[in-house]
Amino acid sequence: ELRGFATEADLRYAYEDARPASFFAAIVFDPIDLSSKANVQYKILINGTYAPNSDPDKQVVITDDTSQALILDYGKYIDTGFVALQNMIDSALVRVLTADSTNLTIPPLNAVQSFPRPTVQAAEAPWVFKWLPGWCVNISILFWFTAMVTKMVYDKEYEYYRYFLILKVSRWAYWSHWIAFYSALSVVISLGFVGVVYLDRVLVLSSWTLVWLHYLVFLWQLVVAAVAA
Repeated sequence: ELRGFATEADLRYAYEDARPASFFAAIVFDPIDLSSKANVQYKILINGTYAPNSDPDKQVVITDDTSQALILDYGKYIDTGFVALQNMIDSALVRVLTADSTNLTIPPLNAVQSFPRPTVQAAEAPWVFKWLPGWCVNISILFWFTAMVTKMVYDKEYEYYRYFLILKVSRWAYWSHWIAFYSALSVVISLGFVGVVYLDRVLVLSSWTLVWLHYLVFLWQLVVAAVAA
């Protein structure tokens, strides 16, 4: 749908009064001198829903982030369709102001959106890299628990503790050494998990000690569950 307004004030009033996302974009032309047909100026207004975020805090370059120092909000710039829309306007102006009597052409743009559209964050690489480490941590916890359960079930099935009874090692001592062994490994593994989530900047403002204790207590619970299996 194309709508025309007499003044920019009318346009902005329509923006304020319309339902969210009713307008994809707007073009505001400065007065055009048809006699000279030169210095044509205009500006494109993109609905805030479809535009990159202008919050200064969002424009900080993080050199060690997965975006490789790219300002993330402006990584979505092409998705707004701004460049394609500008190309269409320039082409139309050339045709209108020259009455199709010029050989001047504007190169077409490829691989951009034809019209502004909402940016989809779900498929963006930075978002995937934020989500992927957490997924890997969860899968590794599953593998860790499975390895412990397999070992404990195998030991109980073949009653290996009976061989240690000959050496006067009690059954309690035998199972306690496995608890101590896996508990010590859990300390190292939990520190590794904390390192992964902090290196990927998944957790920035959290206390690393609290996150580490969370992982450690959780892994210790898995140790107890595996030994009791």
